[in-house]
Amino acid sequence: RVIEYTKLKQEGPFESSPGSKPPQDWPAEGCITFEHVYLKYSEDGLLILNDLNFVIEPGMK
Repeated sequence: RVIEYTKLKQEGPFESSPGSKPPQDWPAEGCITFEHVYLKYSEDGLLILNDLNFVIEPGMK
């Protein structure tokens, strides 16, 4: 089963090329909203984040 992964096509580099930067106003559209998010490290573990709420607006970094 592990051999399957050795035959996968290699992905491109994780980092962008030097000198290649997104525009200053990027991203100009879309947003990410988290509402009432609860997180824990394991199914039977304690809650690490409890009722997390936030919005990431376009252009926020």
